[in-house]
Amino acid sequence: MLCQNQVDDAITAETLREQLLKDWKELEPDLLTVSADNGDDVVALDYGEAYIAVMNIPAPIGDDTVELVGPSRLWPETEAFNSDYQAHAVVTVTGFGEDLTGLDDTFLLSKVVASLVAISPETFAVYWGSANHLIYPPLFREITMEALPNPLLLLWVAINVGERPDGVMTGHTVGLDAVGLMDIEIPQTPKTAEETVAFLVDVADYLLTNGLVIKDGDAVKETDEETIRAVYAVSLLDPEKTVIQLQSDMPYSEVIEPPKRGFLARLFGK
Repeated sequence: MLCQNQVDDAITAETLREQLLKDWKELEPDLLTVSADNGDDVVALDYGEAYIAVMNIPAPIGDDTVELVGPSRLWPETEAFNSDYQAHAVVTVTGFGEDLTGLDDTFLLSKVVASLVAISPETFAVYWGSANHLIYPPLFREITMEALPNPLLLLWVAINVGERPDGVMTGHTVGLDAVGLMDIEIPQTPKTAEETVAFLVDVADYLLTNGLVIKDGDAVKETDEETIRAVYAVSLLDPEKTVIQLQSDMPYSEVIEPPKRGFLARLFGK
């Protein structure tokens, strides 16, 4: 979603199509057309079997959006967040078909959002819902333009680390499940916050690059001191979700208990 000072009339099907073709030379112009659904309430394009929609809504996402600014290092400290913003735009890409993975529409969605940033002077923030984090629009566009066609880990996935009340370090990802993978949890670790972040990033990047190749019971790291094994388990944060827990055989005196939702600080926390 795009947070906007006000509804942006600069976003039209024609301007979006033009910017997409300018930004992404690999897109086929003949396949990118103005959709029959395009109208006053929705800006719509078709790209082959994909359907691109931008719905302008003259209301903020929610009163708590500003709370995502502080924990995000994808938001510069020098940039103010307009907490009195009056509109947002919901951006969706659908229709690729069941034979393709969630990554396909996520790649195209990222291109669409990056191009929207270029044509929308009213857009001042990007909210990536599946990762529940806020991104400064010029930074979103810069990362997308430079990193694609590689997976956009920093944009698509939030990496959260923090200490439990008993001082034990934990960590988890948010957003991998939205691209057809499984989120990762580290219930407890003797590592520092920085080491935990690095480990989660490495594993998440490996999954984004190679697919769901880590199976239940696989050893993901083995040293003389420690073996870390992947275990498919019910999430400690969401009982309706199955995740990859990275469990260490290093002995602990603490008993693992599910932390309360929202306890862990984000990867990019300050």
